[in-house]
Amino acid sequence: MADDVQPLRYSAFISYSSHDRKFAAWLHRELEAYRLPKRLAEPAEGGLRGGRLKPLFHDTWELNAHHDLPQALREAIAQSQSMIVICSPGAAKSDWVGREIELFRALHGDAPIRAALVEGEPEDAFPAALLGDEDTQPVAADFRHPGADRKLGVLKLVAALAGVQLDELVQRDGQRRTRRVMAISGAAVAAMAVVSVLSVVAITSREAAERQRTKAEGLNEVMLTDVRARLKRSGRLDLLSTVNQAVESYYRGQDNVSDSGQEQRARLLQAMGEDDEKRGDLNSATARFLEARLLTASLLAAKPNDPKRIFAQAQSEYYMGFIDWQKGDGAAARRGFEAYAQLAQRLVKADPKNIDWQLEAAYAESNLGMLALRQAGDAPTAERHFASALQKFQLAADSKPKDADRWLELADGYAWLADTQRVAGDLAGAQSSRAAQRRILDGLLASDPLNIDAKSALLSNQLALARLEAARGQAAQAIALLDKGHADALALMRSSPDNAEFAAQARAFELFKVRTQLSLPSGRRPASRALVRTLGDCAPKGAGASEREIADFCTVLSARILAGDGDLSGAQRALSRLHSPKTGDAYSPRWGLNFTEEARLASR
Repeated sequence: MADDVQPLRYSAFISYSSHDRKFAAWLHRELEAYRLPKRLAEPAEGGLRGGRLKPLFHDTWELNAHHDLPQALREAIAQSQSMIVICSPGAAKSDWVGREIELFRALHGDAPIRAALVEGEPEDAFPAALLGDEDTQPVAADFRHPGADRKLGVLKLVAALAGVQLDELVQRDGQRRTRRVMAISGAAVAAMAVVSVLSVVAITSREAAERQRTKAEGLNEVMLTDVRARLKRSGRLDLLSTVNQAVESYYRGQDNVSDSGQEQRARLLQAMGEDDEKRGDLNSATARFLEARLLTASLLAAKPNDPKRIFAQAQSEYYMGFIDWQKGDGAAARRGFEAYAQLAQRLVKADPKNIDWQLEAAYAESNLGMLALRQAGDAPTAERHFASALQKFQLAADSKPKDADRWLELADGYAWLADTQRVAGDLAGAQSSRAAQRRILDGLLASDPLNIDAKSALLSNQLALARLEAARGQAAQAIALLDKGHADALALMRSSPDNAEFAAQARAFELFKVRTQLSLPSGRRPASRALVRTLGDCAPKGAGASEREIADFCTVLSARILAGDGDLSGAQRALSRLHSPKTGDAYSPRWGLNFTEEARLASR
């Protein structure tokens, strides 16, 4: 009778080549340790036991290719509900992996076999026996990249083995991780304080010291990756500071930091500098980025061909170029961006198939395109850079269709291409590129309404569309878009008051509205006092290129109002206070304004 059938002992048999032994052991631990959310784990049936998967089997023997499968392996395969094949070029060449797959199919018929891709491309990594009679590739959990991708790979396998929907499991796991994020953020300083105290206690055992260091760096890694990514997407700069301080407290006062610790500390400094820049504190950001560059340069000098260290140095060069750009030093920005581009090319040359390295090359192309457009006003050169970057961004997004960050990068690529087309006079092309950007952002916000980066990019898209309408002479449509964008920016300011970005965007909507109104015939233009009231105080509200650019834009518009009222001397006095024309750049760094032309309009 069916009721007398004994359940199989194992959830799955893990098949792998000796080359992938370490990964097999890691995957075994991850799968067996994973506890499903309570609602999904009840009632326990099939591959579940008390909220966890039943045991999985992976052997630890060195198998001899001249002998048949050991009896213990045969019995383990017979007692397994499914099979996980760890796919790599080594597995594709392994006779033993092929025999294990064939035996599983002989014993279990159509029972599922899951693929875990750990190295190489599918065509080089899937064993022939796994493909079956059809020349097709099974859907694989992708473990080739560290971080969130590996977590998703584990969830895919757990969902398959437990018989639950992946989307539901991801959602439940995300909720659980969010609770952990908030708990870690709230207790981060205290946790790191404990680690810091422990670090100065006399350690009598070298092994104990190493275990302590590993645990501390592991906690730091969680906070610099998972915790930071979630808080950054939510726009919580206040909690990001807590995370930064917690990790920093571990390293403060330590004399003998390991190489891995130095790499981690450099990433911490870069993260802190990025947050400082968002708050408008450019001096603090510069200090962080400089210290990070010293660390990464020292590490790279010790191992000049290590891809991880080349990547870390590339990030340092980028951040230095970025902060110099924000401070209005175009020459220094170019040096940083060109150094970054050279390091990105080294990464691509070392591993052309690595999508992450291709992304670095795409970022470098975008930076060089920005320099060509903003500094030289060279739209054709800029467009070549942006078109090349866009191709790479599209490939990267297609390779990971659920990775929001990659789609944001693609959206940003369309934005830069649109700016270049606008400068070149191709308004239809610019409109098409902005429409492509908008479709991506709408999709991201539909799946994650709290994605703060997508919301910020959407504001930029609204402003750009308004500028295109104004360039076509459609002032009424432009003003309607500007009013809506301003209201949206104010709402974001209220939700994230520490983020200087939203304040800058809100102000930009006001200024472009005045600029559009000034283009109207005198009979349709608001009274000068109303325009002045919208402009408000033109003095910079903080340091940095964006604040100077806003102040200069406000000043130019004020001069235009004065000139329109017949006060030419007042207009000239206002124009004498401009910063931007002194940089020599063709266009302003943030909003691409030609201040020479803007000042000429105020002098007529």
